[in-house]
Amino acid sequence: MNPNLIENIINKIRGQYKCPSCSSEYNLADLVVMNQANNQLMIRLNCHNCQMPVNVSVMTGQTKDKMPAGSHPLDIEKLVTSENSIVIDQPPIRPKEILDFKNFLDQPR
Repeated sequence: MNPNLIENIINKIRGQYKCPSCSSEYNLADLVVMNQANNQLMIRLNCHNCQMPVNVSVMTGQTKDKMPAGSHPLDIEKLVTSENSIVIDQPPIRPKEILDFKNFLDQPR
């Protein structure tokens, strides 16, 4: 993937996303490129204020008809407004749920 494209994506995310927990704007140091493969970029946003992690997956070079099943193009500007929050209003995860999930992952396949 072109480094200029990655830089543009990071700048766009940084300029338009806000932390869904505390509404802080992200600093450049809050964004980490976790993985890059083909046309997909995985970015971790870690809020400097409340430390809430958010994972973002960006696909580039995809036309709507060639996107994987279940995917849909997103307008990043619509995702960052408080009225269009990307966080689902759910109760906090309980410790038992975390343990259950860990036990599930530890099971042999």
